[in-house]
Amino acid sequence: MKWCRNRGGADLGVPCEEQYDWHFVRERIDAARAGNRTRYGIDFAVVTYSEGARITGMTPPPGEVSYCDYDLPKLQPEWIGMELVRLSKEAGMPAAFQAHTYDMRDTPPTETDKQLSRMAGEECIKMVLEGDFGKATVFEPDGQGFFKTGRAPLQDVSVQRTLKPTGFFDYGTLEPNPSFVEAYRDLFTPSLGMPPAKNDLVYKNLLGPHSEPL
Repeated sequence: MKWCRNRGGADLGVPCEEQYDWHFVRERIDAARAGNRTRYGIDFAVVTYSEGARITGMTPPPGEVSYCDYDLPKLQPEWIGMELVRLSKEAGMPAAFQAHTYDMRDTPPTETDKQLSRMAGEECIKMVLEGDFGKATVFEPDGQGFFKTGRAPLQDVSVQRTLKPTGFFDYGTLEPNPSFVEAYRDLFTPSLGMPPAKNDLVYKNLLGPHSEPL
Protein backbone atom coordinates (compact mmCIF):
# COMPACT_ATOMS: atom_id res chain seq x y z
CA MET A 1 0.00 0.00 0.00
CA LYS A 2 1.17 3.50 -0.70
CA TRP A 3 0.37 6.74 1.12
CA CYS A 4 0.92 10.06 -0.65
CA ARG A 5 -0.35 13.62 -0.60
CA ASN A 6 -1.71 13.99 -4.14
CA ARG A 7 -5.24 12.69 -4.84
CA GLY A 8 -4.95 12.24 -8.63
CA GLY A 9 -5.75 8.62 -9.48
CA ALA A 10 -5.73 7.45 -5.85
CA ASP A 11 -8.26 5.00 -4.46
CA LEU A 12 -9.33 7.30 -1.65
CA GLY A 13 -8.18 10.30 0.35
CA VAL A 14 -8.24 11.41 3.97
CA PRO A 15 -9.22 15.11 4.15
CA CYS A 16 -8.54 17.55 6.98
CA GLU A 17 -12.08 18.89 7.49
CA GLU A 18 -13.12 16.05 9.78
CA GLN A 19 -11.40 13.73 12.23
CA TYR A 20 -11.39 10.01 11.49
CA ASP A 21 -10.75 6.85 13.45
CA TRP A 22 -7.97 4.63 12.13
CA HIS A 23 -10.24 1.58 12.10
CA PHE A 24 -12.66 3.36 9.75
CA VAL A 25 -9.81 4.38 7.45
CA ARG A 26 -8.51 0.82 7.47
CA GLU A 27 -11.94 -0.50 6.46
CA ARG A 28 -11.95 1.83 3.45
CA ILE A 29 -8.41 0.71 2.57
CA ASP A 30 -9.40 -2.96 2.75
CA ALA A 31 -12.32 -2.26 0.40
CA ALA A 32 -10.00 -0.50 -2.06
CA ARG A 33 -7.50 -3.37 -1.93
CA ALA A 34 -10.24 -5.87 -2.63
CA GLY A 35 -11.47 -3.83 -5.59
CA ASN A 36 -8.00 -3.55 -7.08
CA ARG A 37 -7.33 -7.24 -6.50
CA THR A 38 -10.47 -8.09 -8.48
CA ARG A 39 -9.85 -5.54 -11.21
CA TYR A 40 -6.08 -5.71 -11.68
CA GLY A 41 -5.11 -9.05 -10.17
CA ILE A 42 -2.85 -7.49 -7.53
CA ASP A 43 -3.45 -6.43 -3.94
CA PHE A 44 -2.71 -2.72 -3.53
CA ALA A 45 -4.22 0.62 -2.62
CA VAL A 46 -3.03 4.20 -3.13
CA VAL A 47 -4.33 6.45 -0.38
CA THR A 48 -3.76 10.18 -0.18
CA TYR A 49 -3.94 12.31 2.93
CA SER A 50 -4.15 16.02 3.65
CA GLU A 51 -1.20 17.51 5.47
CA GLY A 52 -3.72 18.48 8.18
CA ALA A 53 -5.39 15.05 8.41
CA ARG A 54 -6.58 14.09 11.89
CA ILE A 55 -6.75 10.36 12.59
CA THR A 56 -7.18 8.88 16.06
CA GLY A 57 -4.62 6.18 16.76
CA MET A 58 -1.68 8.19 15.44
CA THR A 59 1.03 9.15 17.91
CA PRO A 60 1.48 12.94 18.07
CA PRO A 61 4.89 14.26 16.98
CA PRO A 62 7.49 14.65 19.72
CA GLY A 63 8.26 18.04 21.18
CA GLU A 64 6.31 21.27 21.22
CA VAL A 65 4.07 22.15 18.29
CA SER A 66 5.03 25.49 16.72
CA TYR A 67 2.47 28.02 15.58
CA CYS A 68 2.31 30.51 12.72
CA ASP A 69 1.53 34.24 12.93
CA TYR A 70 -2.19 33.40 12.75
CA ASP A 71 -2.00 31.16 15.84
CA LEU A 72 -2.47 28.00 13.78
CA PRO A 73 -0.31 24.90 14.36
CA LYS A 74 2.39 24.31 11.77
CA LEU A 75 1.67 20.98 10.10
CA GLN A 76 4.06 18.07 9.74
CA PRO A 77 2.92 15.94 6.78
CA GLU A 78 6.02 13.75 6.95
CA TRP A 79 5.14 12.70 10.50
CA ILE A 80 1.58 11.85 9.43
CA GLY A 81 2.99 9.71 6.63
CA MET A 82 5.33 7.84 8.98
CA GLU A 83 2.52 7.20 11.46
CA LEU A 84 0.17 5.93 8.75
CA VAL A 85 2.87 3.55 7.54
CA ARG A 86 3.36 2.34 11.12
CA LEU A 87 -0.35 1.72 11.60
CA SER A 88 -0.59 -0.03 8.24
CA LYS A 89 2.30 -2.37 9.01
CA GLU A 90 0.87 -3.14 12.45
CA ALA A 91 -2.32 -4.17 10.61
CA GLY A 92 -0.28 -6.53 8.42
CA MET A 93 -0.21 -4.30 5.33
CA PRO A 94 3.19 -3.43 3.76
CA ALA A 95 3.24 0.32 3.21
CA ALA A 96 5.36 3.28 2.14
CA PHE A 97 4.67 7.01 1.90
CA GLN A 98 5.66 10.10 -0.05
CA ALA A 99 5.32 13.68 1.18
CA HIS A 100 6.56 16.26 -1.30
CA THR A 101 5.34 19.20 0.85
CA TYR A 102 6.10 22.46 -0.96
CA ASP A 103 9.03 21.56 -3.18
CA MET A 104 6.72 21.11 -6.19
CA ARG A 105 5.94 24.84 -6.14
CA ASP A 106 9.12 25.40 -8.13
CA THR A 107 7.92 23.40 -11.14
CA PRO A 108 7.52 25.38 -14.40
CA PRO A 109 4.03 26.85 -14.98
CA THR A 110 1.77 25.06 -17.45
CA GLU A 111 0.16 26.84 -20.38
CA THR A 112 -3.01 27.02 -18.31
CA ASP A 113 -1.10 28.73 -15.48
CA LYS A 114 0.31 31.27 -17.90
CA GLN A 115 -3.03 32.01 -19.51
CA LEU A 116 -4.86 32.47 -16.20
CA SER A 117 -2.04 34.72 -14.94
CA ARG A 118 -2.31 36.95 -18.00
CA MET A 119 -6.09 37.14 -17.63
CA ALA A 120 -5.82 38.05 -13.93
CA GLY A 121 -3.21 40.72 -14.64
CA GLU A 122 -5.31 42.29 -17.37
CA GLU A 123 -8.36 42.41 -15.08
CA CYS A 124 -6.29 44.07 -12.32
CA ILE A 125 -5.10 46.74 -14.77
CA LYS A 126 -8.71 47.40 -15.79
CA MET A 127 -9.73 47.82 -12.16
CA VAL A 128 -6.94 50.37 -11.61
CA LEU A 129 -7.86 52.34 -14.73
CA GLU A 130 -11.52 52.33 -13.73
CA GLY A 131 -10.80 53.24 -10.11
CA ASP A 132 -12.57 50.09 -8.97
CA PHE A 133 -10.51 49.37 -5.85
CA GLY A 134 -10.98 47.00 -2.93
CA LYS A 135 -11.67 44.02 -5.17
CA ALA A 136 -9.88 40.88 -6.34
CA THR A 137 -9.90 39.06 -9.64
CA VAL A 138 -11.89 35.83 -9.59
CA PHE A 139 -12.45 33.12 -12.18
CA GLU A 140 -15.68 31.39 -13.15
CA PRO A 141 -16.50 28.91 -15.93
CA ASP A 142 -17.13 30.57 -19.28
CA GLY A 143 -19.43 27.81 -20.53
CA GLN A 144 -16.99 26.92 -23.32
CA GLY A 145 -14.54 24.72 -21.48
CA PHE A 146 -12.42 27.39 -19.80
CA PHE A 147 -12.74 30.39 -17.50
CA LYS A 148 -13.56 34.08 -17.61
CA THR A 149 -12.51 36.76 -15.16
CA GLY A 150 -14.75 38.55 -12.73
CA ARG A 151 -14.45 40.76 -9.67
CA ALA A 152 -15.34 40.22 -6.02
CA PRO A 153 -14.91 42.35 -2.86
CA LEU A 154 -11.74 41.52 -0.93
CA GLN A 155 -13.69 40.83 2.27
CA ASP A 156 -15.60 38.07 0.46
CA VAL A 157 -12.61 36.25 -1.03
CA SER A 158 -10.26 36.61 1.95
CA VAL A 159 -12.47 34.64 4.35
CA GLN A 160 -11.02 31.28 5.40
CA ARG A 161 -13.25 28.57 3.99
CA THR A 162 -13.38 24.78 4.03
CA LEU A 163 -14.37 22.26 1.40
CA LYS A 164 -17.11 20.78 3.55
CA PRO A 165 -20.05 22.98 2.42
CA THR A 166 -19.21 22.66 -1.29
CA GLY A 167 -20.36 19.06 -1.78
CA PHE A 168 -17.09 18.28 -3.54
CA PHE A 169 -16.10 15.48 -1.15
CA ASP A 170 -17.91 12.46 0.27
CA TYR A 171 -16.69 12.20 3.87
CA GLY A 172 -18.34 8.81 4.31
CA THR A 173 -16.51 7.08 1.46
CA LEU A 174 -13.35 9.25 1.50
CA GLU A 175 -13.74 9.96 -2.22
CA PRO A 176 -14.33 13.16 -4.21
CA ASN A 177 -17.77 13.59 -5.73
CA PRO A 178 -18.27 13.96 -9.50
CA SER A 179 -19.04 17.65 -8.85
CA PHE A 180 -15.37 18.18 -7.96
CA VAL A 181 -14.15 17.08 -11.38
CA GLU A 182 -16.99 18.96 -13.02
CA ALA A 183 -15.98 22.18 -11.27
CA TYR A 184 -12.21 21.93 -11.76
CA ARG A 185 -11.63 19.89 -14.90
CA ASP A 186 -11.28 23.06 -16.99
CA LEU A 187 -8.01 23.73 -15.17
CA PHE A 188 -6.59 20.54 -16.70
CA THR A 189 -8.17 20.46 -20.14
CA PRO A 190 -6.00 22.95 -22.13
CA SER A 191 -2.61 21.63 -20.98
CA LEU A 192 -3.16 18.19 -19.46
CA GLY A 193 -6.51 16.90 -20.74
CA MET A 194 -8.93 15.46 -18.20
CA PRO A 195 -7.70 14.60 -14.68
CA PRO A 196 -6.20 11.09 -14.74
CA ALA A 197 -8.31 8.03 -14.04
CA LYS A 198 -7.02 4.96 -12.25
CA ASN A 199 -6.52 3.02 -15.49
CA ASP A 200 -4.30 5.83 -16.79
CA LEU A 201 -1.92 5.43 -13.84
CA VAL A 202 -1.75 1.66 -13.38
CA TYR A 203 1.06 0.10 -15.38
CA LYS A 204 -0.77 -2.90 -16.80
CA ASN A 205 2.38 -4.50 -18.18
CA LEU A 206 3.72 -4.79 -14.62
CA LEU A 207 0.61 -6.36 -13.14
CA GLY A 208 0.55 -9.68 -14.91
CA PRO A 209 -2.17 -11.48 -16.92
CA HIS A 210 -5.08 -10.11 -14.85
CA SER A 211 -4.23 -6.45 -15.47
CA GLU A 212 -7.21 -5.76 -17.72
CA PRO A 213 -10.48 -4.91 -15.91
CA LEU A 214 -12.72 -7.93 -15.49
